[in-house]
Amino acid sequence: MNATAELDRLFDKLSKDDWRRSNPFQPDLCEAQEELWRSDLPDNQKAAVLNRWLLLRQPCFFARFAARHGLLCYTFVTEEEIRDDLVGAAKRIHAAQEEVGRSFFEGRSMGWVLVLVSRTLALAAPDGSARRLAAKLFDLLLRDTRLASDGTTNLELDRIWLRDRNDPLRPLCWESPYNFFSAQADGRFWKARRFPSGWAFSLNSVGHSVAANLLTPNAGLKWAQGTMIRTPGVQLSPRASAYTCDYDTDALLPEEFFAKMQARQRGPFAFTALFDRTERSAPVSEWSEDAARRDGRGFRTDLSDVWFL
Repeated sequence: MNATAELDRLFDKLSKDDWRRSNPFQPDLCEAQEELWRSDLPDNQKAAVLNRWLLLRQPCFFARFAARHGLLCYTFVTEEEIRDDLVGAAKRIHAAQEEVGRSFFEGRSMGWVLVLVSRTLALAAPDGSARRLAAKLFDLLLRDTRLASDGTTNLELDRIWLRDRNDPLRPLCWESPYNFFSAQADGRFWKARRFPSGWAFSLNSVGHSVAANLLTPNAGLKWAQGTMIRTPGVQLSPRASAYTCDYDTDALLPEEFFAKMQARQRGPFAFTALFDRTERSAPVSEWSEDAARRDGRGFRTDLSDVWFL
């Protein structure tokens, strides 16, 4: 079965979210979705809609700051584009990743969001079929640049580079996890991941933003702690050295999002959050070691490693 036929099969297996009938979308999400679903709305205006919505409705301090100052890059892809021309959609996303990669490299962006604009996805039940489709879409649309996936922990990592003008042949690099956001989160226990218009995959690194002087180290730490405190289902320890959560915050597609189960506490996860503009001695190759993956510092790579230059 070719990829397009497989996607069609997975789309056809989606079921309507019956829970949504008695738990309608909140008005702010409805308003943003209706705008984003307009076929005549250009991408720059879609970005403006999302920036306004994030600024007012997203609990993450970093997202709100980035939205306010135009430091988020968006790539919008519709369901029709994916199903009618999967190869073309993947090529367009790859081209966008090159542009976003350069923006990260020059210290002009804090994050990238791939937005899948689809009424079908927004209204689908968050079940096993939806999870399988989300995993397949991620694989088909982002397979070219991401690092090898970690099958044991459901992590999907990508690299973010930053030019160092004092050492131009040795840029700094961060290996960061992709996160999943969706309309289904609205009203559910994972509502910190709610997002209008369908589904979205995001990539960012607070350590990169600090090293690029987009944030101060103190803001990086304080905002990371503040975001934890504001996020439903997250409990930060008294000394802010660890936290527990109702799901694995670094997993691409946490199983709790797609199962008929009660939220369950996960962790504790270490919360070191080092954003002091010093360097790591090695890549974040130990992502199974929780303390290591909370280190927000970059490591050196060769300029030849930067695939988009």
